[in-house]
Parts: sequence; structure tokens; C-alpha cells
Amino acid sequence: NLDAGFAGASGPTDPVSGRQAQTTSAVAARFGLGGTAGLDQVAVAVGDHVSAGQPLGSVDSALLHAQLGSAKADAAVASATVDILAAAIADTYDKQHDLTDARHNVRDAIDKLESTRAKLRKTRPELRQKLGQVETGLTTVEQAIASLPPGVPVPPELAAKKKQLTEARTQLKAGLKKIDAALPKLTAGLKKARSGLAKLNDGLAKLADGRATLTDLRELARISADTMQVPVTLVSVQLGLAQLVAPRDGVVVSIARPGEQLAPGASAVTIRPDGPSTVIAWLAPAQLASVCVGDAADVHADWLPDGTTIGATLTRILPRADYPPSSTATDEIHLTRAIRVEFTATDQLPAGSPVELSIHSCRPAAPVTDR
Repeated sequence: NLDAGFAGASGPTDPVSGRQAQTTSAVAARFGLGGTAGLDQVAVAVGDHVSAGQPLGSVDSALLHAQLGSAKADAAVASATVDILAAAIADTYDKQHDLTDARHNVRDAIDKLESTRAKLRKTRPELRQKLGQVETGLTTVEQAIASLPPGVPVPPELAAKKKQLTEARTQLKAGLKKIDAALPKLTAGLKKARSGLAKLNDGLAKLADGRATLTDLRELARISADTMQVPVTLVSVQLGLAQLVAPRDGVVVSIARPGEQLAPGASAVTIRPDGPSTVIAWLAPAQLASVCVGDAADVHADWLPDGTTIGATLTRILPRADYPPSSTATDEIHLTRAIRVEFTATDQLPAGSPVELSIHSCRPAAPVTDR
């Protein structure tokens, strides 16, 4: 292991190399923020105490607003196609000499339906991906609610977020259902429309067939206009997820700057959850021989009043020796490898602050010999 204590690895351990992976936040990937996301606004500062569901800030949603405008324009075009086809059907009754114009309308309708089908085929995998992200976000919110102590009411912001995600999931599932139902109809309708266009080319004698084709296209255009509302719903859901909220109660320990571009997996805000603090120490092998899990300890610090200590319990001893981080002070002069141990304090300590530990050992230290 060549980390030498410089990497704050805390992820899964590779069974071959023995190295631990760095952990990253899944917030950006879960909310579908794209290649990078610009942090637009920050509503909290380092040191602030936040509650579950409290707004933390928002990412830049200018692109999403542009996509929403484009999706609405496409939906308007699809809706207008229905009126265009209805007018074409009326013309076949009144003016047979407008057959050429009707044929042109059919061709335009086929082009628009092909375009709609292509957009729906492109939208369907995106919609499935967003559905998975929304379900992941909903699971996170539900876990946050489940982690609340008994008797503590669910914060209104957290309940509202759960409702929002639940509604978004329902909308996305409904949209997928519409697309799945519409695509086969559009494919079959396009085949029928092309056949009808060939019949229109045969002449005025087959005007009745052309009229029937236009009627079928109008029904397909109605389906298309309905399904083209799905991209509008999709972008609207993304806009709702651009608002960042706290998943749990805690203290803000780091936050990205407004305008900073964040890659997928980057943390926008880091929150230390409320609860007892963990104190990390490194023990030499000789020291380790005199301690056991469950040993009591006293935490001393310069910032505590004179004669005041905070109780702690040894809760974890890691299974291997490693290089202590250079930022960790130790009274061992030539300590190169040591065992990491963790203590759970009875109170919350300032994050990152150095402390001294007095351990009440479970057994006397091992004797030191020349061997």
C-alpha cells in the first residue's frame, strides 16, 4: 500500500492491491446534472446547522429552461399538426382540385410523425434513466425520514421533497407508458400513411382513400401531440431537482463556491450529521497490545475548560498496520507504521480538531525485550 497516509481513502478495498478507493458523492449523478454543473446559488455557509429538507442552494438551470422552451415548442408543433390535418380533411370534401395540397400535407405529416417517433425513441432511455434517479432520490429521502428518532415529526421540507419525488415518479412512469403505447401505433400508422400517400398519387378516383388516410393521420397526430408532453414533464422534473436540500440534520463543514463547475460525483455541500463524534488515533504495535475494543478513554483538548474531559469508548481497531497521515501527531519518535483505532465520544467535537487521548487499558502493556 503506497498511499503513505496522504489519501483519505475510505471506500471499498481492492482484494488484489489492498488499496482503498476514494469515496465521492452521488448527488450530481443521481440528479442528472450532466457533464458538469455550475453551482448557481448557495443558501448556507460553513458552520451553519441545517435541518433535513432545508434548502442548501441550486445549480445553474439556464440550460434546463432552454430545453423546456424547446420541448414546449415541439409540443405546440405536434398539437398544430392535428389542426392542419383536420383542415386537410375538410378540403377533400369541398375542393377535389386541392388533392395536390392534401398530398403535400400528408407528406409533411409523415415527416413530422417520423421526427416525433425519433424524438420519442431518444426520449425513452433518458426517461428511464431519470426514473431511476428519481427513485434513488426518493429512497434517500425515505431513509432520511426512517432515520428520524421515534416521536420526532417529519420536517415539512422533507415531506414536501418526498411528495415531489413521488409525483415525479408517477409522472415519469405515466410518460413511459404513453411512449411505449404510442411508438407501435406511430410505426404502424406511418406504414399506413405511406401506403395512403401512394394511393393519393393514383388520382382523383381514389380521393376517398386519401380522405381515410388523412383521418388516420389525424388520430396519430393526436397521439403524437399527447406524447410530446412527456419531454416537457421530464425537463420540469429536472428543474425541480436542481434545488439542493439537506438529506439530514447536521453542520455544514464544506461548500463549493457559487459559479464553480462541479463534475459528476463532486460534492456541492458536505454535512457532518448530528451525533457523537469519532476520534481517530494511531497506536504502535506495543501500545496496541494493551488495549481492547470497549476500553474507556478521556478526551483532552486545549479548547476545553481546565480539568474538563469528554468521555470516549474504543469502538474499532483496524486489522492492519499502515502509514499514519503526516497531519496526525504522535509521541512516538520514529513511528512509521501503526494501527488505526477509532473512539466514539460521548459528545460532539469540532470537526478536524486535534485532541489528546488517555486510554484506560484493558490489560497492562506488553513487556519490552531485546528480541
